Amino acid sequence: MQYKCWDEWRTYFESKGYPTIAPPWPHKNDSPETLRNSHPNTAIASNRLSALTDHFDNTVRQLPEKPILIGHSIGGLIVQLLLQRGLGSSGVAIHSVPPQGIITFKFSFLKAGWGPLGFFTPVKKSFLLSFRQWQYAFTNGMDC
Repeated sequence: MQYKCWDEWRTYFESKGYPTIAPPWPHKNDSPETLRNSHPNTAIASNRLSALTDHFDNTVRQLPEKPILIGHSIGGLIVQLLLQRGLGSSGVAIHSVPPQGIITFKFSFLKAGWGPLGFFTPVKKSFLLSFRQWQYAFTNGMDC
């Protein structure tokens, strides 16, 4: 299964001659409805940066050539880490989260990341954003 949110980007890049993949994160390869119904999901909650980076490292190493890596949020940080490992020809980090130990006190970041990034939330339970929280954190309040 591929992440549907990348479909328009995939169509665009493929129309320019670039083959694309949008692999899901571990434990997130079901439909949105199935994932919502599985909440709270301890397997999803167990995803950690090092394991995610290794997961995508393995995916990239199976490709016939070094790809252009693109990621958003935590995916943007993973792009940077994979580039550091020499696994991409180039990369695009879209609104990347900072690495551990680097934090901003900008209110909009704290508000958007309070739940999904685990600020004062249980680490063994997945966090399910409400639609309104998702709009704020990922589409900047845009009507969807």
